Amino acid sequence: SLSLGFGSCIAFASYNPTKTDFYKQTIGISIVNSLSSMLAGVTIFAIIGSSAVKNQIPIDELSTGPGLAFIAVSEAIATVPAAPLWSAMFFLMLFMLGIDSQFAGIEGMMTALDDTTLVPKRIPRPAIIAGFCGISFLLGIPFVMSNGLYIVDLFDNFSANFPLMMVAFCEVTAVSWVYGINRFCRDFENMTGYYPNIVWRALWLVITPISILGILFYTLIDQLSNPIKYEQFVGCMATEDGMSGSWTVKANYPAWGWGLAFILVFSSFLFIPVMAVLAYLPKWFGPKYEVDWPLVLAQDEKREREGKDVEMREAPGV
Repeated sequence: SLSLGFGSCIAFASYNPTKTDFYKQTIGISIVNSLSSMLAGVTIFAIIGSSAVKNQIPIDELSTGPGLAFIAVSEAIATVPAAPLWSAMFFLMLFMLGIDSQFAGIEGMMTALDDTTLVPKRIPRPAIIAGFCGISFLLGIPFVMSNGLYIVDLFDNFSANFPLMMVAFCEVTAVSWVYGINRFCRDFENMTGYYPNIVWRALWLVITPISILGILFYTLIDQLSNPIKYEQFVGCMATEDGMSGSWTVKANYPAWGWGLAFILVFSSFLFIPVMAVLAYLPKWFGPKYEVDWPLVLAQDEKREREGKDVEMREAPGV
């Protein structure tokens, strides 16, 4: 729920002044976010438990995923006093949650683009954001079509968990082992005024990377041993006692579905090791393999402008 791995928190933090006590801000955000998640979890599971007892069915047979918000929770809200008011507030909350997530996601992307020369600077920032939102809208249309729930299941299972864990692992590994934990701690002290203690260093160096890898392997094994399935429509099937049965059966996704899942998993983080290898090519095979990175060019231009500004301020009579 903290959107770790998306880059949103890093993007927003990059606008702070250099001498900012981001340590206290981070702790505060984490506490508030965790308490909000606990409150939401207690509320949701209370609704699910109440619905299971009321309908006398196992909890695992209740609606999950999108159906949890639009079916199970909606039915529970309909039974409380002033149900229309609470329903309006609930769906307004869902709408605001989606818009807020979109704000954070776009800002993370735009902050990265601002530091590169991938997009010409003559294109206005609002135009880039509008284009990105338009493309996202078009890509989202299949999700709301008649068969969109199948695509939602694929994205829900493969577009976030594996890629985000790999991105988070690469981030903490790059900072702690490639950039260097001592250099990072000195930067931390220069910005906040205090040096990270042994607990934080142990978390960054060992505990967090191992934990992420453990969760990643567990999720991978669980997905391979219990692959996701979709509800295939087969018509009304009569049971042995002649009563009406289920209209759907569990079926495995076709080959193209798993191909799409493969693309979703690797397209999000595969560029990280690829870019790392390309960056080290000059050190391994000589300067002729050096690539002019848009990010490096943008940073060089930024330093050059800052250097000229300093020279102008230090010039006599200025």
